[in-house]
Amino acid sequence: MIIAISAQNFFDEKSTGVGLYTKEIIKNLSKVCADNDQIIVYARKLSAEKKKKFATDISWRNVFFKEADFKFFFNLLGVFWIARKDKPDAIFCPSSVVPLFGNRNITTTIHGLEFKNC
Repeated sequence: MIIAISAQNFFDEKSTGVGLYTKEIIKNLSKVCADNDQIIVYARKLSAEKKKKFATDISWRNVFFKEADFKFFFNLLGVFWIARKDKPDAIFCPSSVVPLFGNRNITTTIHGLEFKNC
């Protein structure tokens, strides 16, 4: 199974709540996935120094990173554009925005549904 994960800000120095959530999902998926599964993480384009730093920090099983050079509409258009070549079985978009086109098997997380007076 090929699982694509949209992680546009994965390599940011200061991760937000969604960024930390995404990293934990990827780390834990890599622990439980089968040997023939692939987890493809789509992230924004990286500088050479960031690539070198994170290559030594991250050694998760069956996780592959692909860069997407989309400054705008990363999840809406960028993920579809690069995922069409990989043909993933599922796409996970943890930031509440899903691609406009493509795979019918898309999962997202809706954040911030707390209510003051429940």
